[in-house]
Formats: sequence, structure tokens, C-alpha cells
Amino acid sequence: MTEPVKNQPADVSRSLHAVLKPLAKAWLGFSIVVLLMATSLSILDWTQIYRDANVYLDAARAMVHGGDIYHTVEGAKSLRPLIYPPAFAAVVGLIIPLGDPLDAAAWSASHLALLVFVFWGVARACRLTRLGTMQQFGVLTMMVVFYPAWREIIEGQANLLTIACLTGGWLLIQRKKDFAGGVLIALATHLKLIPIALLPLLLMQRNRKAAMGMLAGLVGFIFLPFIWTVQTHGFGAGLTRCLLLTGDWLGDVLKPALSRDAVGGYVQYHIPNGSFHAVLNRFFGEDTMVWGAEPEWRGPLLFALPRWLLFGLSMGIPFLMYCGACWLAWVSHRKRLSKAAAIGLAFSAAQMANMLYWEHHYLGLMLVLGPLFAACYYTRSKAAWFAVLPLFLALTLPSQMLIWVVYEIDNDKWDWLKLLKMCGAPLISILVIWWTTFIIYARRALRAKGS
Repeated sequence: MTEPVKNQPADVSRSLHAVLKPLAKAWLGFSIVVLLMATSLSILDWTQIYRDANVYLDAARAMVHGGDIYHTVEGAKSLRPLIYPPAFAAVVGLIIPLGDPLDAAAWSASHLALLVFVFWGVARACRLTRLGTMQQFGVLTMMVVFYPAWREIIEGQANLLTIACLTGGWLLIQRKKDFAGGVLIALATHLKLIPIALLPLLLMQRNRKAAMGMLAGLVGFIFLPFIWTVQTHGFGAGLTRCLLLTGDWLGDVLKPALSRDAVGGYVQYHIPNGSFHAVLNRFFGEDTMVWGAEPEWRGPLLFALPRWLLFGLSMGIPFLMYCGACWLAWVSHRKRLSKAAAIGLAFSAAQMANMLYWEHHYLGLMLVLGPLFAACYYTRSKAAWFAVLPLFLALTLPSQMLIWVVYEIDNDKWDWLKLLKMCGAPLISILVIWWTTFIIYARRALRAKGS
């Protein structure tokens, strides 16, 4: 009778790791090269392709020169007005003195630097600072957010700037600079409104200094446009103009978005919008546009439900998820990784509750992937996690894979990918990642509470 091989599981793990390691490094290297190419193309060929960045730059130019940032002006490159708070235009205005087209090139070049900072910041916040560990985390991150990062860079979107402020704020809080961290999170809120959801979370974590810093920043950054309006209107009129800009944003942008589901004046439930609002309205909304390139293609894909019910579900499901993140923040306020997980989970839940959840918004998942990877990395069966988790994510994230770059080149041959988007496959994949992370840390919290 032959003796059992006691070291067989370890041998299998080592063999599996030996096969996956070079493939993982190759994927990471390829992703970096492609994103570098995307950045270069954005800088060198900025004026040839319409991008949302033109909206931001036109608004910033209008801010610097004393114009109207919430209505399109003659000679502007953008086709629609800004939808973000006026502080956003004030921040982007810092690069406008470079002049056109250098300001656009600077905006594009900043995206790759911001992506690197967010990756480094998330890794540091989750104690993934060893070189080998960061490489493995980089592979997982690129498997999930490669395509969103591609879209972000090519279009010149503003998500990385917002997430970088969130990451920087959280790093400051971890270094006991709570008030400054809260102020930086407030700046992220003035760039895009979604981070406002983190204020209750800071209170749940018993971090009053950070919450006070965020409150102070929320009020103080209302006056950020004053650095430009005072130059064009003088002190008194500039201060008045600064406050009027906030009023314009509240009345012309935020109110219509909340009352009519119309962000920027348009109802946008068509693919690739992956929000709960969009997916549920495509399936159950009466006369809902399904695909923007084919306006005659209208829903519901299944059957019609009342609008009030769809709105309730679209807000209620992510709100319950957000409450789960707040609970985690409350019961785990002394645990570093659990606190980081609560921040990422709350922000992602708030993103999913938004009317718009385009593919470039998926970059917010980086704040969830860090705690998820850290939880997997610090378990005993590391090799099993590294083999199973990336494969699982690749299979459940069809809209994030490399094939989407091919889709961009010739999308007529990829109708089945449109179908996946239409049916909400990206949202389902993100929910899998969200709930996996939440369950891991919720179990930890309950075990710690029980002991």
C-alpha cells in the first residue's frame, strides 16, 4: 500500500503559482502599456474626438473669464453644460492659464498620475505595501478596472480626481490628521456630490474631528470659485457671483435631476448606464430608451411597472446596502481594514443609487477591491485565493475585460456584449464584488463581537 503524499496540496499550490505568476505579470505590464498609450493618444489627438472633458474645460474657461458655467456658450467645444458644483470648475480652472491646447493636454496627462496615486493610496490604506503584494493587487485591480480606466482616460472624465481626494482624505485620517482628512473628503464632495454619503459614515466611526472637517469643508468650498470671480467682478460683486453660481447649480442641475430623473436635462437609462435606475427601467419602464444608437428600441424588455415602484426599488436596494456599510463602520470602528472596507462599500452603494453609473464610474470599485484583496491575502490559503478570485472576477465582469477594447474598434460584431450590458451584467458583477466584501467583513465583526 502506497503512502499518501502529505505535501501534495502544497506542491499543487506551488505549481499553480508558478504558472500564474508570469501570466499575471504579463497582464499587468500589458495593462500599463495600453493605458500609457491611451494617455498619449488623449494628449496628442485631443481635438479629434468628442470627450466630456471639453465640458469641464469650457466651464473652467468660463469660470476664469467671468462667464456662465451652466449654459453652453458660443465657441465652446462641448455640446452640453456642466453638471457638477461650481467648485469643480474652480479647481479645473487652475490649469486654464496654460492656454489651449496645453490645458487639455495637462488634464489628460493627470489621469494616469491620479490612477497611480489611487492604487498606491488604497494599497497603503490596506497594508499591501510589499512589492510582491502590490504586484498581485495590481493584477486583480487591472482585471476589474482596466476598461473603466481606459474610458476614463480616453474621455478625460473626472472620477479619478474625485477618488484621489477620497483616498488622500482617508490616508490623512489613518495618520491621525482627522480634520484635514475630512476637509479633503469635502473637496471630493464638491467635485462630485456622491461622497456626501461618507459624512454619516464618519459619525458612525465615532470620528468627530473628521466629520467636523468635512462639514467645515462643505461650507468653505462653496466660496472656492471666489478665487476667480474676485478677479473678474471685484470683491463685493465677485462674492455675490460666487454664491449665485451655487444657486444656479442647485436650481438648474440638482433640482431637475432629483425631480425628473433628468441629469443635465436628459433621461439617460440606455446602455451603458449600469445604475439600478437604468437597469430596472430598461426591464420594467414604459417607453424607456434601451440603446442610445437606436432610439426606436424602447422598453420595457419584460413588462411595465409603475414609475414610483421602480424609483423606490432603485433607491431602496442601494440604500439598504449603504445602511449595511454604516453598520459595519459602527461595529468595526477600531479595525483599520474594516474601516477602509466600510468607506469603499458606502461610496460604491451611493454610486449605484445615482441616476448615472457609466463604465468609467466603476473606478470607485478600487476602494472596495483593496479591502477585498487584503482579506483574501491575509488568509491561510493564499494560493487558492489568487487562483480562484481573479478567474471569478474575470468571468463575472464581461464589460471590464480586454475584449471591450476590441469592441471599441468594431462594435458591429459584438452584439452579445451589448446584450450583456442591456441585461445589467456589469451591475450584477459589481454586486457580487460588493456583497462578497461585505460578508467577509461582517462575519469578522460578528465573530469579534461574539468573542
